[in-house]
Amino acid sequence: MIFWDSRLHQSLTSRVASKESYLNTISWFKKLKGQGLSPVSITMDGQTQVIKAIGETWPDCLLQRCLYHIQRQSEMWLRRYPKTNLAFELKLITQQLSKIKDTKQKDFWWKQFQDWKQKHSTSIKLLSSTDKVESDIIRAYRMIENAYPNMFHYLDNQHIPSTSNGVEGYFSHLKRLYRQHAGLRRPNLKNYLLWYVYFKRINLTRN
Repeated sequence: MIFWDSRLHQSLTSRVASKESYLNTISWFKKLKGQGLSPVSITMDGQTQVIKAIGETWPDCLLQRCLYHIQRQSEMWLRRYPKTNLAFELKLITQQLSKIKDTKQKDFWWKQFQDWKQKHSTSIKLLSSTDKVESDIIRAYRMIENAYPNMFHYLDNQHIPSTSNGVEGYFSHLKRLYRQHAGLRRPNLKNYLLWYVYFKRINLTRN
């Protein structure tokens, strides 16, 4: 897990954990708060346990949901080739997310979503939570509804990134290197990850 500074384009601090659970994050966040870390905003995916830990630690911190994650997850749930107009039209709406640059575009996008809900209200009510395809449509539109309050903070503050692409690129490079050392035992793997983060920060500081 990494706290990434979008202005400096580098990690501020990191921690190796088996998963992003509430217990793995809350103690770390409290420690960082005690050390003086007080983020104005955090851009992240929709990991609910991490969101809960952030809210308890920094209640005034703005939570910006990563638009790339929302768009990518929606497209996965709605399928590459949607089989219904319901899914096809919603996918067209979600594909516009990355293009929203101002409040006018945001309001237009949200109206499109609301119009989609109204148009297909009967079909939406009939979706089955036990059917794989239909339940994925339910997941997609509910994710958007739940995330909406925290999707567009970046429009009010230019320093808030709308996506977590910066740290995703960081992790992609780390994963490529890790595959070259896939046989490392757990203690050595942890040390490898920590040294990677350390030397990346040193190199960025020198440059």
